[in-house]
Amino acid sequence: MMLAEQVATNINWTLICTIIMAIATFGMWLDSRKSRTTNITPNPLEVKEAASFVHRQEFEKHVEVNSQTHRDIFSKIGGVERGANSSIESKVETVRKDLVHVSNQVSALESKTDAQNQQLARMDAKLDRLTERQQLD
Repeated sequence: MMLAEQVATNINWTLICTIIMAIATFGMWLDSRKSRTTNITPNPLEVKEAASFVHRQEFEKHVEVNSQTHRDIFSKIGGVERGANSSIESKVETVRKDLVHVSNQVSALESKTDAQNQQLARMDAKLDRLTERQQLD
């Protein structure tokens, strides 16, 4: 057998093995897809007839009670909200008053510091003049 015939035979066997492996892989993939099912319980699409039904008047009464409960809850929430807002506003007003007081104190300290700096500058100038006179004498 010649080299070309051996190579062709090897290529044929390689192709046959590759095709068999591809078919096996595809089969395993299909098998894994079949075994992977999702079960949702209880079934949301299942419709059953109820053992007993509610009359329309009873249902409307239930709706009215729920509506009243809803209004009561929202009025309580509104009351809590108003109380919280007034509390926050009073605390903010207290903080504002404290800030005004602190601002006034800072202004007073600034003016005192300016006055002291001016006095120190005058004393420094006076000391400079005295030092110059002593050096001249």
